[in-house]
Amino acid sequence: VTLDASGNFRSGSISIGKGTELKEISCNYTWDSLGFLYGQITEYLGFKPHRHEGKVTGLAAYGDPQKCLPLMQKMIQVRDGKIVSLMGEGYYKPFFYEQSEKLKVALKSFSREDIAAGLQKHFEDVVTQYIQYYVEETGVGNLALAGGVFANVKLNQRIRAIPGVKDIYVFPHMGDGGLSVGGCLLSLAARGIRPSPWQQVYLGNESNDADVRAVFEKYKDQIAVETLNQEEVAKRAVELLQKNTVIGLFQGRMEYGPRALGNRSIIYHANDKTVNDWLNKRMHRTEFMPFAPFTTMELAPRCFVGWQPSHVTTRFMTECYDCTDEMKQNSPAVVHVDGTARPQIIAREDNPLYYDIVDGWHKETGGLCLINTSFNEHEHPIVCTIEDAVTSLLGDNVDCVLVNGKYFVKRIAISV
Repeated sequence: VTLDASGNFRSGSISIGKGTELKEISCNYTWDSLGFLYGQITEYLGFKPHRHEGKVTGLAAYGDPQKCLPLMQKMIQVRDGKIVSLMGEGYYKPFFYEQSEKLKVALKSFSREDIAAGLQKHFEDVVTQYIQYYVEETGVGNLALAGGVFANVKLNQRIRAIPGVKDIYVFPHMGDGGLSVGGCLLSLAARGIRPSPWQQVYLGNESNDADVRAVFEKYKDQIAVETLNQEEVAKRAVELLQKNTVIGLFQGRMEYGPRALGNRSIIYHANDKTVNDWLNKRMHRTEFMPFAPFTTMELAPRCFVGWQPSHVTTRFMTECYDCTDEMKQNSPAVVHVDGTARPQIIAREDNPLYYDIVDGWHKETGGLCLINTSFNEHEHPIVCTIEDAVTSLLGDNVDCVLVNGKYFVKRIAISV
């Protein structure tokens, strides 16, 4: 299943995959775009469409979906296995910007929270109805999902719950950035080659030891650097977290896709319910957005209702789960107001240092998880190079940085 704003005059498709063959059985066109629907409301609410839709998803948890739902239903519906826009009603336009005057007037009757909630509910309803139609028609229950629409983790949780769905896979770089890999896969398929599953997406740039030392030398008057024994790094991280230290993790190759997954991450403990307010403000982010947890495969069943080791989406942080009562009590900082979280669940072979930190945290404190958020200030790119990481440290986004599982770096003026 693909769903997005637009591409090649389309906004979605349904195909059957078998071996290296992919046969399209249905498609939707640009003027019936759910991506544009979500983007229009994102823009109306004062956010940037094609960028801040995730903020609307977070905001939706604070509203009553029923209040605005009838209006949203006048914009797009599912009819006979097709997503169909109701442009004749005068509310929907297939663009990110310039909402219709009729829609703007109608939306004035609702709060921002209720608008977001109504949009999210209708969005989920339309996509699940659409997918369920083809699951029932084809009898196929294993779903591969791609396109920007599937960046919506609450939607993905609903999709897994559709009757007849056996499992879902969301491509880790579900937006336009995934097209490059899609082209490679298409080329492989043309040669009859079926790729092996991805276990991790650490495919980006890395800073080797020479790069790291050169940057340390450049900023030697502003930073203090300590070289650590690799066996001590995780232990030091746990000690720092117990002192309420905000840690930047910079190691290896950066993540491919929209999620920080431990190589360019900021981590903190999940005990402090006020962290969403003060840490978001520190990074100039919107304070209602929840932070995401990461934990080990061994601990995950205690944290997330219905999670199974086969749920590969959680390796890449692309699906929501309801949190268990134990999780809500143990780690309140990562549980959203609706009782859900968007976890990253890791095996040690995925990322040994990252695993050892959260595992060590659990053994030392009983904490079930830690916070993982992307290593960047709001509206700035995620840090790519070691110089980016040091600059972010100097900008007070974090208290210290653990570099390549070897170096502990802090500002000279900071006592950690």
